[in-house]
Amino acid sequence: MSSEKHGGKGKYRFSLYIDSETPRCAYVADRLQQLCQQYLPGSYTVEVIDLRENPSVIEREHIIAVPTLLVITPMDQIHRFVGDLSQSELFIEALGMAREAYKMGEEAEKLGEQAVKMREKIKFP
Repeated sequence: MSSEKHGGKGKYRFSLYIDSETPRCAYVADRLQQLCQQYLPGSYTVEVIDLRENPSVIEREHIIAVPTLLVITPMDQIHRFVGDLSQSELFIEALGMAREAYKMGEEAEKLGEQAVKMREKIKFP
């Protein structure tokens, strides 16, 4: 299962390794999507890899527990998280996602202010 939002460089890239027979793994995939949509709208790719379907990945990626989340930041830093993301605040801070979302919000606010100024300059009959 793969969900892409503007893939490529300059984006957060998430690879979530799961065991499809473990109920909490589905929760983690959903939670990751929620966090990305909230903090990184349009700035991420998510790939979910089921280790039952791809057992060769376990050794290649050094997976020792599931779920495991491999993250490559826009600065090409690599982070690895093991667990269900129930400590979302730590995850968000570790990746700098909150800072990224804050910057996007500031940019949106500036654009909104510019739009208001442009509307004020335009005179309608």
